[in-house]
Amino acid sequence: MPIVQINHKLVYFAHVPRCAGSSVENYLHGRFGALGFLDRSHLQTPSDQLWTKTSPQHVHTEALELLMPPAFFAARFTVVRHPALRLRSVFLYQRDIEETLPVEVSFSAWLRTVPGQRQGDAFLFDNHLRPMRDLVPQDTRVFRLEQGLDPLLRWLDSLAGDNSPTQLEHINSHTNRLQALDKTPRGPIPQISPRDLAFIRGMDAADFDRFGYDTDLPPS
Repeated sequence: MPIVQINHKLVYFAHVPRCAGSSVENYLHGRFGALGFLDRSHLQTPSDQLWTKTSPQHVHTEALELLMPPAFFAARFTVVRHPALRLRSVFLYQRDIEETLPVEVSFSAWLRTVPGQRQGDAFLFDNHLRPMRDLVPQDTRVFRLEQGLDPLLRWLDSLAGDNSPTQLEHINSHTNRLQALDKTPRGPIPQISPRDLAFIRGMDAADFDRFGYDTDLPPS
C-alpha cells in the first residue's frame, strides 16, 4: 500500500490487486515523486531473504495498522472492482501470466477452490486472492474502476491544489501484460455464469455490501 506525499501531506493508497493499482502507482510517481512502501522486486527476491510474506504494496489492513496508526495519514484512498470481475482477472493472471494453473482448469472449477485456498494460505499469490475488505482500511475514499478513474484524478487535483494535464495510463491489464511478455492467452476469456455470480456473492457478500456492488455484472 504505497505512501505518497501530496502538498506536504502523506496520503495512503490502498492497492487492491487487479484493480489498476500499478497504473495508479505510476501516475502518482510521475506526478508527485517517489512512493514509499512499494517494492516491485518482491516476487523476484529469494524466499529466505524476504522480510514479509507479501510485497508492501499489497499489505493487508491488520498488518498495516500494526505499523502505522490511522492518524499518520492526511488521506487514504483506494480503487476497487466488481468482485466477480476481479476474481476473473486473478484467474487470467495466474493462468496466462504466472502459469500457475493448468490450461484445462476452467474458471468455474477454479472458483470453487478459492475458499479453501484462502483458508490454506491467506497470502497466496501476493494477496491477490484476499477479499477487498481485508485490504482497505475503514474511512478510506473509495473509487470504483467501472466508473473510470477521472473522479480519482479530480480528487487528487483537490488534494494537490492544482490540475495536472497528465493522463493515467493503464499498464498492467491482461492484454498489455501479455504483449509486454510476448505471450498469447493459454485459453479463452471465461464467461461468468449466473451460478458463478451466485457463488461469488455468497463467498464475498461483505465485499459486495461494503463497496456497494450489485450481484449483477456492470455493463461492459
